[in-house]
Amino acid sequence: MTVPFSTNEKSALERSLTEATKPKANDLNQLIDYYEINETVEWIQHGQFSQVALQFEDALLSDAASVYKILNERLNGKCECFILGDTTFGSCCVDEVAAKHYNADAIVHYGDACLSQTARYPVFYVFGKLPVDESSLDAAVERLLSEVEGQILVVFDVRYHHCMKKKEAERSYSDRIVFSKLALTHETPQDGALFHGRVIPHLVTPAAAAADGTGTAEATSTSTVLFIGDEGPLMLSFVYKYGNHSFYSFSPSSSTLRKESINFNQYLKKRFYSMERARDARFIGLLIGTMSTEGYLDILEQMKKLLTENGKNCPQSVHIHEKKLSQQKQRQEQEQGSQRREDVSELFFQPILIPFEIELALNSNREWSTEYVTDLRQLLPGGCYYVESKATKRESSVSLITGKLQTVGIEKNEEELGEEEEQDTALQRRSDAWALSHAAGYTAADFLQSRTWKGVEQRLGESESTTCVDGRRGIASGYEGESTQEEKPIK
Repeated sequence: MTVPFSTNEKSALERSLTEATKPKANDLNQLIDYYEINETVEWIQHGQFSQVALQFEDALLSDAASVYKILNERLNGKCECFILGDTTFGSCCVDEVAAKHYNADAIVHYGDACLSQTARYPVFYVFGKLPVDESSLDAAVERLLSEVEGQILVVFDVRYHHCMKKKEAERSYSDRIVFSKLALTHETPQDGALFHGRVIPHLVTPAAAAADGTGTAEATSTSTVLFIGDEGPLMLSFVYKYGNHSFYSFSPSSSTLRKESINFNQYLKKRFYSMERARDARFIGLLIGTMSTEGYLDILEQMKKLLTENGKNCPQSVHIHEKKLSQQKQRQEQEQGSQRREDVSELFFQPILIPFEIELALNSNREWSTEYVTDLRQLLPGGCYYVESKATKRESSVSLITGKLQTVGIEKNEEELGEEEEQDTALQRRSDAWALSHAAGYTAADFLQSRTWKGVEQRLGESESTTCVDGRRGIASGYEGESTQEEKPIK
């Protein structure tokens, strides 16, 4: 199941929750500590909010009523709280759309969070406090310090923030240990780069270090990254980001340290293949996976402009799951406009690309890079990864996938083509009988010929006459007599 795009209520009801994601809160004192009740009440009173939306992660919904009751008792009726029963997209994203429907003044988000910067509401994050065996963690860090050289960047799941904050404050480890910080404000960090809602120091980011003059790629390439948390999409994103670094992970649920091995070249090949598919595609759908992330409308307009400049049709989709997208055959490529991309490409019939990969494929001014940029704001004007795109004349080349001609760019009109032909001194006409011709790489007729169904055809006299029979009964999601997924295949 794909969380950002799924609207299937059956999948939500049948989803199993692992023990690692459930809170260890059984009595009143544990609830107050785990959900940071005192801090939440202080934040609400300081902001003088009158209506506050409480958004819970799926694994925490069993405690939602208890937390709501405690907050109401502490606030003494000065603020009305209400629980958001469902989320528009993933539960890790702040649901500003649902909060807007109830005219909320602020949002309190409980559980795992992607830390996407919001634009409409003040947000107070309560990550929870999943247990960590600190003795096992200390032993793992000391072992890593003895095995590797250079500095070690520590990134972590937000639900272990309470432990990492304590370790950093106590200076429990060597000076070689550098902790990432959570970006909980809208301020642009001056001492690091943003990635997945975390401020990553420049000293372990080769591209940023070289750009700022604080270091070089050679000096930082030996740095090591340690991820605190269980295996999942978040860890995979950090592995892709720091593919040229030594990457280790510590799992608090099993108290084990291991070195993550990933074929980074295989990932780059997959990216290059997806980019080639984007160049071949005539239709590239824009999947809007968020409606609250700051700058998502700006990046959407920027992607529209880029696709239009390259002669691509770009229909838009909001909140559509994989089964619905599979019915839209004309979309040869899909682009996900959200900040946190989980590796969901295999669930769809067409490749899923992030905006940065689309720019690598279609923006001729952007050079090939192994960077993995998911922060949409960094691709906008003023961001450190912004590269301006300009409309170029249509160019044709041979696709490395289909072997056919692929075209990128806008087709010029006759006057512009005539001016370019006059300015071109490399090609000379031998006689007036010869002339330059413009060959279109892929036309609408070619696209129609590639489709197996071309519309209703009469074929008078060619079809055999038959008597009328009963048609299908039911609705499109399941006709009578149609096999379902629950039925076992015939052996």
